[in-house]
Parts: sequence; structure tokens; C-alpha cells
Amino acid sequence: MVIYVNPTPKIKKVICKDCGKEFEQKATARFARKYCDKCSAKRKKDYENLWKVTADECEDA
Repeated sequence: MVIYVNPTPKIKKVICKDCGKEFEQKATARFARKYCDKCSAKRKKDYENLWKVTADECEDA
């Protein structure tokens, strides 16, 4: 007879690369997170609107 046990999820604390705030993530996650939920949502919104940027809005190098 086999008994399956549901292990408790391992949580590790990581520091957000944008705001520097500490947040929790699963230690067994397939991909490690770099940003907290708030910064991640902001970055996603900015990425989805990337095609709306015009040449006038870009800085000259």
C-alpha cells in the first residue's frame, strides 16, 4: 500500500530588484521570481504598452 503525503510548500524570502522590498516565493518554483507582485504588474503593463512608444519619446544617446 502506498500513502501519498502532501508536503508543505517551502517558502523562501527574496528581495525585489526594483523596489528593494522583501517578498515570499515558493522555493520549489520552476522559475525564480525577481520582482514582487506590485512591480511585476507594473512591468507587465509597461511591456504590453511598449508598441505605443514613439520615436519622439525616446532619449537620444
